[in-house]
Parts: sequence; structure tokens; C-alpha cells
Amino acid sequence: MSLLSRELLGEVLGREVKSGRIDIYDNTLTFAYENEDMWSDINIYELANLCKEWAFTKNLDITTSRTNLGYIATLNDKYGEPLSYIFDDLTSCYAQPDIYINYPTLHNEYDIGKFYAKTEPESVFKVCKWVYDQIKDK
Repeated sequence: MSLLSRELLGEVLGREVKSGRIDIYDNTLTFAYENEDMWSDINIYELANLCKEWAFTKNLDITTSRTNLGYIATLNDKYGEPLSYIFDDLTSCYAQPDIYINYPTLHNEYDIGKFYAKTEPESVFKVCKWVYDQIKDK
């Protein structure tokens, strides 16, 4: 699954994940931990919850809501305030004192920090991938 790299999956699960395939079938993600030959499984809804917990360790909070077309995952600060309300400008904000996050310029400020998808787990994975991409080299 392109939304979850092995590096991000390892961060969320707290263990290094072996390079190789990460498959999803019937709401179950199958992967292998580093130095193990056996495959492991996790329900994608449980994984989405673990992703939310991982984001919270970064002083970020992910909330989801249902729409007519799918789901929206919103990235909030650790107090539950949408990040769109605490911007210095439309392209950057401080979500945490030691991590500077650059946001993509979107159509309007109300779209900042919102990630749309057909399923709730996919919307959460999109947020976590984006956060991970912002902080992985810092």
C-alpha cells in the first residue's frame, strides 16, 4: 500500500518492518517484521487507531468525520484545535516547538490540514504519511 511505507509502519508499530510487500486484503494488513520470517497481520482499523496514537506522540491530534463522499481526517494540534486556525500564513505553522511543518498551498485556508479519502483508515493513513514525510529528515 503506497500510503504506508515500511518506515512509517515501523514508526507506528514501534518495530522495524522488513522491506518487501505490504498487502491489504479483507481489512487486514499483512507485513513482516525485520529479522522474522513469519508474516504478521493487523486490522486496518486497529492500525488507523495506532496511527492516531503515533501522531499524538508528535503533539498532533487526528480527528475523522464522515461526508457524503467518504471521510475527512483533520490534523489538529494536541489540544484539538484545527491547525487551520493557528497559521502564521497559508503555507506554514508551528504544530510543535521543535518541528516546523510546511503545508501545501491549497484552495483556501479551511482545506489546510484536511485529508479526504473513501475510507476512514485511508484518510488517517494519508495524514500520518504527510506528517511522517514532514518530520522524517529532521
